[in-house]
Amino acid sequence: MKTFTKTLAALALASIVSFQSSAQSPGSGNAYDFNSNYISIPHDASINPDYITLEAWIKADSWATNVWENVIISKDGWQTGDEGYVLRAGANGMLSFNFSLGAAWTELNSAPGAMVVGQWYHVAGTFDGTTMKIYINGVEVGSQAASGIVNTGTYDLTIGRAAYTVGGTRYFDGMIDEVRVWSEGLPQSSILDYMCQKVTASHPQYASLGGYWNFDAAGIATDSSPNGNDGTVFGAAQLASGAAIGDESIYSFVGPVDMTLPYGAIDSIQIVSLTATQPIHLYRVDMTPNSTTTPSSIVQVDDSHYYGVFDGGTGSYDLSYYYDGNAMAAGNEQYLNLAGRTDGTEIIWFSQGATVNMPASKVEKTLSSRVEVMLAAICPSVNLNVSGAQTVCTGDTISLFDQSVNSNYQWNDANGVIVGATTNALDVWTAGDYYLVANDGICTDTSNTVNFTVSPYPTADFGVFLADFCETDSDVAFTGGTPVGGTYSGTGVLGTDFSPSTAGAGTHMLYYEYTNGGGCADTDSLEVTVNEQPAQPTIVWNLLLDTAQELCTDGCGNGSTLEWFLDGNSVQTGTDTCHMVNSNGLYTVTCTYLGCSSEVSTEYLIDDLGINSLTENDLISISPNPTNDFISISLGTDNKMAFNVTLIDASGRVLLNESHNGNSVELNLGEYGTGMYIVTVDTANGTVTRKVMKN
Repeated sequence: MKTFTKTLAALALASIVSFQSSAQSPGSGNAYDFNSNYISIPHDASINPDYITLEAWIKADSWATNVWENVIISKDGWQTGDEGYVLRAGANGMLSFNFSLGAAWTELNSAPGAMVVGQWYHVAGTFDGTTMKIYINGVEVGSQAASGIVNTGTYDLTIGRAAYTVGGTRYFDGMIDEVRVWSEGLPQSSILDYMCQKVTASHPQYASLGGYWNFDAAGIATDSSPNGNDGTVFGAAQLASGAAIGDESIYSFVGPVDMTLPYGAIDSIQIVSLTATQPIHLYRVDMTPNSTTTPSSIVQVDDSHYYGVFDGGTGSYDLSYYYDGNAMAAGNEQYLNLAGRTDGTEIIWFSQGATVNMPASKVEKTLSSRVEVMLAAICPSVNLNVSGAQTVCTGDTISLFDQSVNSNYQWNDANGVIVGATTNALDVWTAGDYYLVANDGICTDTSNTVNFTVSPYPTADFGVFLADFCETDSDVAFTGGTPVGGTYSGTGVLGTDFSPSTAGAGTHMLYYEYTNGGGCADTDSLEVTVNEQPAQPTIVWNLLLDTAQELCTDGCGNGSTLEWFLDGNSVQTGTDTCHMVNSNGLYTVTCTYLGCSSEVSTEYLIDDLGINSLTENDLISISPNPTNDFISISLGTDNKMAFNVTLIDASGRVLLNESHNGNSVELNLGEYGTGMYIVTVDTANGTVTRKVMKN
């Protein structure tokens, strides 16, 4: 919550020169909204001139089809002959000026589309006896020769409707303000000089002012000219006006524009534009505006006066507000800004986001549309880094700090001022309410209260869980974590399950984290091991044995347990990598290491056990062994007999199978590679098997 002084009353600006009149409303004051209603001013000679100027500010809500259907000012009719004058509009924004000249109507129109609905315009028609002209926003938009004097009549002057309604009421749909009737054709310079300011006796043509209605008085159309031509309001609603009217105004007709309007020695405003193609008017209102409402971000305004820019849609311009003599700047220069609105119809003055140029004592902003501004101050708010309810855990500290820039700080808790806590930051570790009061010059702000609660840390426990797994094990669910409701994480954790295959072989850390309602968390961990599955073993015939058949495997690592199977039945378990074969059948083996078993080996068939073997006295020789190329097989007898020779490599592949008749044979091993080979000799007396090494 901010504390501030909203207006200059507290600043005691006794040196401000007062330009205002207590009989007037600020700026454009009020206007009347017309729609099937009107204002009537009784006929009087002062508003029945030979030469004439008609002026008004208008904002149409819609246009009628024809140019003569939206009457602004009317004192014309033809019941007793063509007589009088009228200023009107219609036909998609066309302006029309018409009067009776020598018992004949003389009309001058602007081009179509000269005005649009929803926008304020100053309109005027003049006749000086030789030329009639029409103006929109002080710019001449039509001219033609016309000689003579206005053929006047006795109709009442009517605003917002035709004076003589037999031909139709011709209502204006929209707002009208600042209606003026002159008894001479004003020059363009006078129209430009006074279109954005109130008419006073200082006006150079004041003596020819026949009627002036600013519509500021309630319920009556009071004439502010010396002639007292007050009118009666018939149904028109009085609303805040958006016309660009001040107590003093200046203008620049075309760019480049560089003009300055002061408020005594207090301050001044400068407008610079290089793109203006229409007149830019700068006006000053020497009264408090009809509304001083601002957003809470604006903590102070100088509402003793304000400035306005009416640019007619001419492009961007640079606005500089020089505040050197304004008491509001004392000690608060860095916070100065501009409060602005479009016109008097807006209630709220918003920050214009201007920039303070302290060396030049000005606030500056580039704008691109009409605006009314007054000097304002925007204070920095206390902007704490946290807000609302916060929870800290036992032993933890949270630092509160102001993210904006202030000069003086005082931290408070529920008991009031915290002694010594006068910097922009405060460390908090105990429960309670805390807030900061900061000030800088005119600016004082109190932060929202931050409520802290201290929560104890929980104790998380992973619970009982297996510590060793194999890669091939199925997923295992976690069940023992306490307090219940925590979350598991780590390699291989899938929700509430542990997947050994996902984790892979190795040692892994698993975690159980529990967070209590205060946001305080604790984590317990568990180390698990996933053991690698041994490789699938292979079975080979042990070629190192000459006389016995033995199967061996080379697929199990050191420390493995091997289990041999014959036709699916376990026949040997242990660490021995070989198994002595004594039965025909299909042999397989598995390896187990650290509780993890390999896949079963491929089957190895033994089907030749039980064949009679030759005795040691049947001396069959194979030489040389080892050999480089040839080996000789001798049956060790002088008699010839039939025999069969088979050559097998170490993998069990049959390389040669030949039948012979005699007592010896020579085999060529030259075409085979180096390694161990098996030679089997079958005779009628039995079978002999030998191993042969080829170099």
